[in-house]
Amino acid sequence: MVKSNVVLMLLEGESDERLLVPAFASLIQQRNAYTRTESELMRCDVTTIKRFTEGARLFDLPLGSDPRQVVRKAVNRHIALAKEEGRYRRSDVSRIVQVIDLDGAFTPLDNVIEKPDLSHVEYDEHCIYASNAVKQIDTMRAKQEGVRSLRSLTDIDDIPYRLFYVARNLEHAFSGIVGNVSQGGKARQAAILAQQYADNPDRFTQTLKALYVLHHSNEQMTWNETWNRVFRSPTLSLARGSNLMLLPRFLI
Repeated sequence: MVKSNVVLMLLEGESDERLLVPAFASLIQQRNAYTRTESELMRCDVTTIKRFTEGARLFDLPLGSDPRQVVRKAVNRHIALAKEEGRYRRSDVSRIVQVIDLDGAFTPLDNVIEKPDLSHVEYDEHCIYASNAVKQIDTMRAKQEGVRSLRSLTDIDDIPYRLFYVARNLEHAFSGIVGNVSQGGKARQAAILAQQYADNPDRFTQTLKALYVLHHSNEQMTWNETWNRVFRSPTLSLARGSNLMLLPRFLI
């Protein structure tokens, strides 16, 4: 095996991987040609694993497991497979980053409006609309707890780890799409943007800066400060934006 410097990205789904991995790989290699970007799909919302049992089953963990247990197991499983296939060792992995959707999780509970006829949760810049407000609030509380748990994680078995976000979700953040999008639509849009950003890393950098400024006008804010602001601001987790601009700084 050839010694390499690997950044491992943990992502929720296929559209996230399709967009963010080539975009960040191009940007990271522009800065350090010897760094490669790998990804692991979680295939569930890790932050709500305590509420939804299918997440625990995916990772063969007890019900009520903490998201940090899920992340640790996913990373160890990924690295073990990479070693078995001769791609890289644990010692090659320099950083682990995870990107999550906020899904409006920190919206004031009074802003959750019940509309019994809805088939999907809907959002605007200030409110969340759901067919069952009580269930939606329970999910939001679980997500709040899960996000705080992952945000407090600093390493996975001594490999530095950091959590980043997009709000409210990937399609809203990068494309300004407000409504629900089919899986096919997500994949197509992600592929288009991925090609644009991979071919032009500077354009990707500008996009990340624009999304950051939508939430944080001060570019000198620390990673911790961006999270604290999300936790404190009533509807920031609903409003289009991200702190992904800070991800490359974590890799230096």
